[in-house]
Amino acid sequence: GVNGVALSQTSVNTAKQGTVGVGKLQPQLVGDSAIFTSRSSRQVMFLVYDFVSNQWGNYDLTRLNRQITIGPSEECSGIVQTAFQTEPYPIFWSVRADGQFLGLVFNKQDQVYAWFRVNMQPNGGDIESVAIISGQNEEDMIVVVVNRTVNNATVRYVEYFYPQELFNQLNN
Repeated sequence: GVNGVALSQTSVNTAKQGTVGVGKLQPQLVGDSAIFTSRSSRQVMFLVYDFVSNQWGNYDLTRLNRQITIGPSEECSGIVQTAFQTEPYPIFWSVRADGQFLGLVFNKQDQVYAWFRVNMQPNGGDIESVAIISGQNEEDMIVVVVNRTVNNATVRYVEYFYPQELFNQLNN
């Protein structure tokens, strides 16, 4: 409320925090923060509250790789769906409008933010959707819907990625 008075209909203290618009996709909650797409769906933003400045901060996670959300044409650009994987590594997954599958390693604690692309198109696959399935004491499973052409027919498959646990591959 205004001047420390309790919040009511007549005692409201507001202040503009930023001007970045939010796209139509649901933001992904990551701990005490959120990752969301901009109105154009071409920028991925990170929203976090800064207790020092006492306001919300928006940080552009695509700032160092502007081309990652750009497809071969205007209508094939932008992000159309997202999901967040927590285990074993924090990765923000997204589907680009042209069927490309993008990942953002998102380690806030160590300030590591790195984009990569999983190219499934050489094998005839366009990603249409992504979801994360979490299990107790297990790695998160990445599940995708892939549109493929098989024997000149368009088919959709639900596919998943193998667990990423690296320690099972190491020998003592």
